[in-house]
Amino acid sequence: NADLLMDYFGEYVRSGREELHLVFIGSGEVRFPPELAGNLHVLGFLSEQDKRDCLAASLALCVPSVMESFSIVMMESWIAGRPVIVNAQCAVTSGFCRDSNGGLWFENYAEFREIVDYLRENPEAAAAMGRSGAAFVREQFDSATVARNYLNALQPFLGAGNEI
Repeated sequence: NADLLMDYFGEYVRSGREELHLVFIGSGEVRFPPELAGNLHVLGFLSEQDKRDCLAASLALCVPSVMESFSIVMMESWIAGRPVIVNAQCAVTSGFCRDSNGGLWFENYAEFREIVDYLRENPEAAAAMGRSGAAFVREQFDSATVARNYLNALQPFLGAGNEI
């Protein structure tokens, strides 16, 4: 849904908020209107450290996809201490935001605009969301928790006397 993000970002910038920048990291060709060239940055693949630095320096990470089954980059953004903005139509990412208090979700441009304005005007709230998201990742997805959850899920199939 990069096209949706591009449309919303373009509308946001054209509404007089020119000082905001959108950064794309990773593979894929990004086409954008020439009038947004000064506000868009396509960095391609980065080292892990550069990616972490970009996330930490951002206002927020935006994941506009409606088809996510799990978003590693959301977890990385939270570990970097930054909130996320997601598409409300994606049950997984919006559910993670609700469960973690680590981000906000939009259904349309007006909500997207309000979220971006809110995060820009309330850096303390944005930082708190990032911290909350980081705590969620540590609590739910550290290796010991994930292993325990897998073992608990498998236990009913092992039968009596075959405990893990």
